[in-house]
Amino acid sequence: MNPPPILNTPPPRDPAGMAGLFESRVPLGIKMLVGIWGFVLALVGLMTLRGYLKYGEVDVAVAGVIGGVVGVALSAAVVIGLVLAQGRATRLYTHGLGAMGRVRSVTPGQQADHAASIELDFQDAWGRPGLGQVAVKWSSASWLTPGVSIPVLYSPNEHALFGAYVHNVGMVLGLRRS
Repeated sequence: MNPPPILNTPPPRDPAGMAGLFESRVPLGIKMLVGIWGFVLALVGLMTLRGYLKYGEVDVAVAGVIGGVVGVALSAAVVIGLVLAQGRATRLYTHGLGAMGRVRSVTPGQQADHAASIELDFQDAWGRPGLGQVAVKWSSASWLTPGVSIPVLYSPNEHALFGAYVHNVGMVLGLRRS
């Protein structure tokens, strides 16, 4: 399988070219649901705090503060996680080096919508062997078998930064193990 042409260009690459290349781990609907849920909890917290200030009931205020804190923390955790993942993807795309990886092993998920773990061997630009691991939906990776070659990106500066280009999925972030 040939990598997308943009991956054949040497780094640094323009981040504008990565649109649509990387797989989204979290569906948009789930991101929106978690964000809305967190917003609602924060809103309920503010409303009950207002009720406490108006009517002076302590138990309502405690519940409101707990709900508000949980809501804000949940929303913040989702946003921070998405920003960190986007930053990793951008760094890998802009500064990563390309190589052809060979599937070493595939551990299928229990069901079609569960993740399969894929280990890949590759050689870096200096001829040193490397090992990386990614996880994709089994239904998207069932065609991968040991020995199949797929394009990978790895970072020469950040050892753990690694990704594999899986056909019909996109670039999947993973971990470089060696």
